Amino acid sequence: MLKKTYKSRLAIIFIIYKIVIEINYSQVIGNYFSYTGINIKFDFVKYICSWLMMTAIIICSNYIAHNCYISIINTILIFFSYIPTISLWGIKEGITFGGIFATSVYCLLMNIAGCIFTSLTKKWLPNGNQDYIIDEHKNKESQLIIILISILCLFIMIICHQIVAPDRWSLSLSESLSARLEIRESYIPSIIKYMYMIIGGAMAPAMFSFGLKMKNKWLILCNLLISYLAYTINGMKTYVLIYAVIIFFYFLSKKSSKISFIQVRLGEALIAAWTFSFILWKTTGIYILSSYLHRLFTVPAEIHYYYYDFFKTNELLFLRDSVGRFLSESPYYPSASRVIGSLYYHNNYTNATNGMFSDFYANFGYIGLIIYPCLVFLTMVLLEKQVKTQGSFLALSVIFISLIVLINNTFFTWLITGGYVFNVVLMYVIRKIRIKGMRRRRKCTII
Repeated sequence: MLKKTYKSRLAIIFIIYKIVIEINYSQVIGNYFSYTGINIKFDFVKYICSWLMMTAIIICSNYIAHNCYISIINTILIFFSYIPTISLWGIKEGITFGGIFATSVYCLLMNIAGCIFTSLTKKWLPNGNQDYIIDEHKNKESQLIIILISILCLFIMIICHQIVAPDRWSLSLSESLSARLEIRESYIPSIIKYMYMIIGGAMAPAMFSFGLKMKNKWLILCNLLISYLAYTINGMKTYVLIYAVIIFFYFLSKKSSKISFIQVRLGEALIAAWTFSFILWKTTGIYILSSYLHRLFTVPAEIHYYYYDFFKTNELLFLRDSVGRFLSESPYYPSASRVIGSLYYHNNYTNATNGMFSDFYANFGYIGLIIYPCLVFLTMVLLEKQVKTQGSFLALSVIFISLIVLINNTFFTWLITGGYVFNVVLMYVIRKIRIKGMRRRRKCTII
């Protein structure tokens, strides 16, 4: 288990983090994004409810918070999903007590699932609390596989770029929205769309992490180029966050590989980002950082309540907007996310992409909120089993990439085209190659 000092520090960080999100949302985001339907209205009862849920999250996190990767999985979900979701309860107008109850069920059951799989992991994986590495020596076979995959990904991404956006080789942050609208309105073959999404959003960041660990500058540059090409295609700013956090993990792991240390430092960095964004707005009037943080953290939280409000009176999807569309047609045209985007954001081009709660509730209602948390932690435990032998930096990077993609996608889409299967297979192959190489060296030493 984490030492009591780390537990208390993490609890304090969660509390401060919630406060800085609320300040930014009510003071900055609410003013500049009021045209999207954000109305700030303080409600004392709902605000107290948010702190009661915050207390429950802290209690659960203290049980989960021991020195294994299930702990960091839960902490990332707390920072990127649970706290932003409950922070809006008492300050955003339009959130009903039904929405509060539904998101409470989501947060509680996700934390309970984390507690259950923490206990099961200790039994299934006896080394679950250790950051062990099968082979610290450089393995030429595994390096060659990673280099070949990166070259192949670069080749495929160049082809995708030439098909989708042949004349767009640069794209500023302010132009990213128009690029996304252009892509959304264009016909793109599904295979091309899936290719640039999975390669740019999941495979390239994972290969970039390997490049940092190997200190291979060509591998690093190759995968940065891949993600840049993906960004010029679809304008996804999430790539910036993914690479920033990977580099952050890289330098943190050099200081300490303890999960408890990394959890605390991650929380401090996020608090610093939100605080700096508020100071920047207060002193200069610049809100671009707050806008970026809003898109990453509180927009998915807003969408949770829009999905709840829409699907409590409309037909559930039953996977017909994702993997089930091949078997049955969606009741919403062109998709539920576009219908919700036009209804709640008051325009015809916003795609209100569903995240974890939205996906769970939109497909199966409250049954989804009960079933999906176990599925999420089961898949993450299977990923943890493969990544834990790669060292703390690679393990943290791959877990973070997988969770960020999951938070912004449907669960089954994430499994198939969101990079999850690729990461599990890659880590399994690398692990087997290292074990084989270690055994071969041992035989040579004995001889």
